[in-house]
Amino acid sequence: MVPDSTTDVLIPSSGVTFNCRLRVDSVHACRDLTIQGYKLIGADTNVRVLRVLGNLNITGGELDFSDNNPNTKDGVIQPKEIGLTLMKLHSEKETAEFI
Repeated sequence: MVPDSTTDVLIPSSGVTFNCRLRVDSVHACRDLTIQGYKLIGADTNVRVLRVLGNLNITGGELDFSDNNPNTKDGVIQPKEIGLTLMKLHSEKETAEFI
């Protein structure tokens, strides 16, 4: 199932075989996104867009939209509120880096 703006998405801490990767050249949307484990990958290109129209909760796992290359564009996360301060979360350290 491909979620839409009315769907809550949960990536649980167990029972998932592979990390989740967004399709290239597409915009994905969901209402609430909760990541309890594993990884949601949107890196590799700026044409992977994730719109979270509700709450974004990360209690484990990782939301990875960076390809670790400063010379290329990364995936895009669009939160529900325009002007909202985005944070780059570091799940291992439980700290946030404002960008």
